[in-house]
Amino acid sequence: MRKRPLSLSARVPRTSLAAPVMRLPTQMEQGNRERAQLYRSSRWRRERALFLATHATCGCGATAVVVDHRDGHQREDWRERFWDQSTWQPMCSACHAAKSARELDAWRDAGEGVTPRPQGGKGVKDWERTEARVRTGPSR
Repeated sequence: MRKRPLSLSARVPRTSLAAPVMRLPTQMEQGNRERAQLYRSSRWRRERALFLATHATCGCGATAVVVDHRDGHQREDWRERFWDQSTWQPMCSACHAAKSARELDAWRDAGEGVTPRPQGGKGVKDWERTEARVRTGPSR
């Protein structure tokens, strides 16, 4: 059997530089996915309803509709503390929105969870409105 010589013009598969690139999720993105699963769970819905039934008012005096994790989710041990009711507090939606905005600001100031400012054109006005709302808190 006769061997064929290797051809220098053999076809080599090419990789497109325009192909989508997979990236690993940031720590914040991964945590957001995990929390979304926990908040959709039947256990959370049941425990939330029981907690709000016994803790019906926010610190401002309004009716509580949110069970807030007092320490937020920025701590490394948030998974272990998620079900610890001693870290929960009842809040109205306005107070919870203001608290969440402060926490997000703290994350941004620490260089975590950065939402980059759009560069010119589409999206800049929406970004500016959102940033203004986050910095000043909810309007009543």
